[in-house]
Amino acid sequence: MNWHSLRFKISIFVMSLVGIIVVGGFFSVGKVVTKRVDEATNQASASFIASLNEKIRSESRHLRILAGLFADRPGTRNIYQADRATILEHLRNNLAPMAKVDWAVLTESNGSVLGSFGPKPQGDSLNLRNEMFRVLDGRVYVVAQAPIRVGEYEQARLVFGRVVDDEAIRSLVTSDEAQAALIRNGTILAVSAPELATLAFLKPSGDAMLNREEFQWTRASLGQGVEVVSLVSKVSIEQRFETIYTALTALLILGLIAGFVGARTLARLISKPIESIVVASRELEQGRWPDSIGTARQDEIGGLERAFYSMVTSIRSSRERLLQMVDIDPLTELLNYRSFRRSLEDLMNEQGSVWLGIADIDGFEAFNQEFGHDAGDELLINVSHLLRETFGETALIARYSGNQFAVCAGEESELLFQQARRAVSGKFSITLSVGLAEQGEANDRIDLLLLSAQLAVGQAKASGKNRVRVFDGFGASVANGDLSFLRQSSYAAVRALAEAVDAKDEYTRGHSQRVAEYARDLAAYCGYESGFVDLVFVTGTLHDVGKIGVPDAALKKPGKLTDEEFEMIKLHPALGEKIVSQIPELADTIPGIRGHHERFDGRGYPDGLAGENISLMARILAVADTFDAMTSDRPYRKGLEQGIAFEAILNGRGTQFDPELAERFVKMMSARSQGVAA
Repeated sequence: MNWHSLRFKISIFVMSLVGIIVVGGFFSVGKVVTKRVDEATNQASASFIASLNEKIRSESRHLRILAGLFADRPGTRNIYQADRATILEHLRNNLAPMAKVDWAVLTESNGSVLGSFGPKPQGDSLNLRNEMFRVLDGRVYVVAQAPIRVGEYEQARLVFGRVVDDEAIRSLVTSDEAQAALIRNGTILAVSAPELATLAFLKPSGDAMLNREEFQWTRASLGQGVEVVSLVSKVSIEQRFETIYTALTALLILGLIAGFVGARTLARLISKPIESIVVASRELEQGRWPDSIGTARQDEIGGLERAFYSMVTSIRSSRERLLQMVDIDPLTELLNYRSFRRSLEDLMNEQGSVWLGIADIDGFEAFNQEFGHDAGDELLINVSHLLRETFGETALIARYSGNQFAVCAGEESELLFQQARRAVSGKFSITLSVGLAEQGEANDRIDLLLLSAQLAVGQAKASGKNRVRVFDGFGASVANGDLSFLRQSSYAAVRALAEAVDAKDEYTRGHSQRVAEYARDLAAYCGYESGFVDLVFVTGTLHDVGKIGVPDAALKKPGKLTDEEFEMIKLHPALGEKIVSQIPELADTIPGIRGHHERFDGRGYPDGLAGENISLMARILAVADTFDAMTSDRPYRKGLEQGIAFEAILNGRGTQFDPELAERFVKMMSARSQGVAA
């Protein structure tokens, strides 16, 4: 044997590697199994304590519901006016047995005790302060309270308590591997097994009377000094892994034998084809495509040689296809947005004046839903062919977005687009809305020209669809700056932007107008002066104007947004502020536009403002915007009924919405739905 040969080196390397792995494996298997046992034990303990905690809290919630039901009973509403003896008799003979509770107290609304059944609360006043537990006479009770109301006023409070004893804890434990104890300040209150009462290490200052290594134990606070302790037996967990330990050991031994036997065979099979592959790899590294690797072998190594060359061939072919796909839309074989924008910018710089047209397929989402995405793809291909026939193969035509096409042509663009529009409506069951814009002083940059054409598309859709509109919105000289053309414009110009947003999606058309009306009515209902009410209405019509800069893929997506798409959506309040700030007369609308997605609890965007730090106008718009979104139909769901939407608004008091505004909005809309003048 050649001691310097690749085959010998591979043999020695493989045998050494196998030996090291196996020897190390014998030492590591035990550690791995021990680690897995600890992890499984910790997981079981954590899972058990979480489950136990939730069960106890569920019992508290159930008791709170029970207290609310009994507090609302006719026989309970007036008992607070009786003397202590009558109250005690009612609690002891009526409420406690029926509710199956061990402790019942009736207090005034300020906490003063009127009467009690069971262990006496300390003092003459009882204020639970949202406590879940109360310890009396050395026993812990799950407690809950509910107000007794007469009309809208709270007259008294009914407090229920249910003892948590050994039997109660035992009923919560469902695993044979775990036990539980309830303690308070070192005192064991209840245990799931009698022997746990002797475990001194449950107490903070006690010594272990049982080896702690046999258990994984975890504490969790339930409040008011009460803790729940779980104990999971490690022995029962270890038994799960005995079979795994034996199997791993057997596999290591078999691996050692197989490794040494197969090392030389493997080296012999690998050495020759490796040489040819290395040579080919070096050619590839040097930028040359290697020649075909000839091999007569039919085994896996021969297959590896052929697969390597096939991979090289595939990479070469894919590289050529990718170079084409960088500029071409794979479905329609038109230019994609990226290459069209680059070519359009070059033409604008060269010619100084070009016409841009954007054609939008009306109702494309509904078409997809009715006939399927395959039919939608076929429709896109047919429309692309028709545009080629109309404008010629040499025209600059692109698939601008999902259901939009863009064409850069000359002064005859309007005539050709009218011809294309009529041809589409004649051949297919759809129509086109077309927006045209000419490069000029007001839009001599590509971003402004594209925006002008998009606005014209929005105007075409807003005026009934299936028509061609030429952009004529601003017509003033432009100073430097992305949105500076608006400085010479007016509310009407920005309103056109807002209408273009609504027109992007037929399912949300009219949203801004409805939000403006809801917000105006709420401001008037709250009694604010007429000037502020008018300002709220104007702001409502513009509140989503920033969505003009949000891609359709995110804005019109029917399902759940990805994190990246949601971040795009979250940009629209700031972009809306940027658009409106160009017009001095609209400066007062900015706080409402920027802040209408802030939340009362501070978890909104874009600034994370909370409470009254959010402008009043933004807080009003937040309620109106959410209500219209919930009650409007979407392609993927039907709008909610008003009653359900009202409940959602009320549930959002203090978190998403200003509590007072939410309540007033629901009262106003409820009265309106019942035909009562608000």
